[in-house]
Amino acid sequence: MIRLENIQKIYPNGFCAIKNINLHIHKGDIFGIIGYSGAGKSTLIRLINRLETPTHGKVLIQNTNILELNSQQLQKQRQKIGMIFQHFNLLSSKSVFENIAFALQIAKWKKSDIANRVLELLQLVGLLDKKDFYPSQLSGGQKQRVAIARALANKPDILLCDEATSALDSKTTKDILNLLKDIQKKLKITIVLITHQIEIVAQICNRVCVIDGGVIVEENDVETLFSNPKHPITKELLQNLPHQSYQDISQHGDKNQSIYELIFLDKNQNQPIISQAIKTFDIDINILSADFNHLSEKTLGHMIVQMSGFRLNEALDWLQQQNIKILTKDHNA
Repeated sequence: MIRLENIQKIYPNGFCAIKNINLHIHKGDIFGIIGYSGAGKSTLIRLINRLETPTHGKVLIQNTNILELNSQQLQKQRQKIGMIFQHFNLLSSKSVFENIAFALQIAKWKKSDIANRVLELLQLVGLLDKKDFYPSQLSGGQKQRVAIARALANKPDILLCDEATSALDSKTTKDILNLLKDIQKKLKITIVLITHQIEIVAQICNRVCVIDGGVIVEENDVETLFSNPKHPITKELLQNLPHQSYQDISQHGDKNQSIYELIFLDKNQNQPIISQAIKTFDIDINILSADFNHLSEKTLGHMIVQMSGFRLNEALDWLQQQNIKILTKDHNA
């Protein structure tokens, strides 16, 4: 659906925001681009609809290099790429209905078709009863729903989300992300979402890349990246998820035993893995902490334990055979 090839973006002042990035996003993905402020993620997403033009490289949308399009062709292409922003960008002088209709008027829809399309979109985002309201009368979440409806007006194949939930509280954020997931399932569109919040990626995305200093430092499916991060920036971002680390429990437990972190996906969640290990290998296991993070389609579990026993190595091998990743660290480190 989207392919970036050897993309570089250098601004007139000499600052290189994007450095030789290659990225493939497949049809139907909810693809997360995460990084800290200044990492280059906003520039990267704006390259996809040519709000920014790269200094070098190709931007291919369904195998069409949009850098080669003239202004008329680009305008038509952009109608197939919806975009929602952090601050909604609604027209304050127009009603909810008129804000959505405006996108269709620009695209030269027939007047007779506009009303039906707007009502269809309002039904989709759950705001049919707010069609005559003005932006000043809406909550932040309702404004973003209007912005989503407007972005979907021309039946795009791609929806770009530029920090779309950063201005919202946690409950409203969850509601908007659930709405986006439902829309993706119903319309089969491709969603590209940039964020600095790792929990957003966990809730909605199936694939993710981590960007730092204008470079993609890691890319994978969400389950693999969360359970087995490689790059220090990825590991640092994952520390913001609500689970305890070795440092959190360093003051607990027997100082003479080794500490292990067990990481597993939800297929192990309801299995008596710990009980089986204790019975089979006659080992002692002291559970120091355990929690779960809910990803888009799966659950990722973390358990921090102390383990000891004559057959401990056998037990560790067996746990790994159950597709449980084991991290170990000296208790006093």
